[in-house]
Amino acid sequence: MSTQLNESIARVRGLVVEYPGYLGIVNTLEDAMTLCRDHGVARNYLCVGKSGTGKSTIKDMMRIHHPDSVQQNGLRMPILAVDTPALPTMKNFAEAILIKLNDPCYGRGTAMEKTARITNFVQQCGVELIIFDELQHFVDQGRSKSHMMVADWMKSLLDGVSVPTVLMGLERSAELLKVNEQLRRRFSQRLPLEAFDFDDDKDRGNFIGVMTNLLECFHEYPQIELSNVEAVKRLHFATNGVIDAMVRLLIATYEIVEHRKVQVIDPDLLAEAFRIGIWAEAPHNHNPFHKSFKWKRLDQPGMPFHEVLS
Repeated sequence: MSTQLNESIARVRGLVVEYPGYLGIVNTLEDAMTLCRDHGVARNYLCVGKSGTGKSTIKDMMRIHHPDSVQQNGLRMPILAVDTPALPTMKNFAEAILIKLNDPCYGRGTAMEKTARITNFVQQCGVELIIFDELQHFVDQGRSKSHMMVADWMKSLLDGVSVPTVLMGLERSAELLKVNEQLRRRFSQRLPLEAFDFDDDKDRGNFIGVMTNLLECFHEYPQIELSNVEAVKRLHFATNGVIDAMVRLLIATYEIVEHRKVQVIDPDLLAEAFRIGIWAEAPHNHNPFHKSFKWKRLDQPGMPFHEVLS
């Protein structure tokens, strides 16, 4: 690949498009930090959405807006962001939190002792917002008894820290809250991060706006047609309105453009890019850019946008 294409890919991967849904959540979290700082009120939120809709971007941006710093009395960490381990237990989840808090003895002690250390470190580091991401990993364990234990432990932890907390994950993450009514009440406020809905006028406009911003990263190359309603609808079917899929489709498209030195991006090229970037096994009638496409969402089992809900 040329330096020019590599730079374009780096730009599109690093681009944060501040569309209304993203800004709404960021502003809500900023307000929650201010409320707790000024009045000691800790609000909690459940932020769920499909894979690729930008949850992790919000987490990363909050950390960038409120970076760690080293002060005379030690590390200051306004945002404590922890990814749930892939095979989580209370033990390794507590250890993951302590590792983020730079506890050199993260593996020592009982669950109760680790919880007490987490509470102390949160206070010492001046944590103003806690984000637990990838929460669906607890649900994916599939054991209701462990769900209850984790929920009980998390409720106790939050009672101790009294800091605004966000639970993030795929839509099935909400299952964890069903086993503990007190925890469910604490996270009754939801911050849904939805894929763009083509049938909603505002969402369709936001989809086109985000795609336009992403395409600007490839401004040296031929552009994809966005003024034609059918062309935009095919792009939406191909990406399901999910930003991560939009990025993958564009990268695959411009790798083909670069390799073949073409001057026009036609449906055949986009159909190939869809197979490269989104769904390698896509039959013609499920490829949104093929003339035999069925005009049905690709969200059934075996398709790229199918997600297990429970």
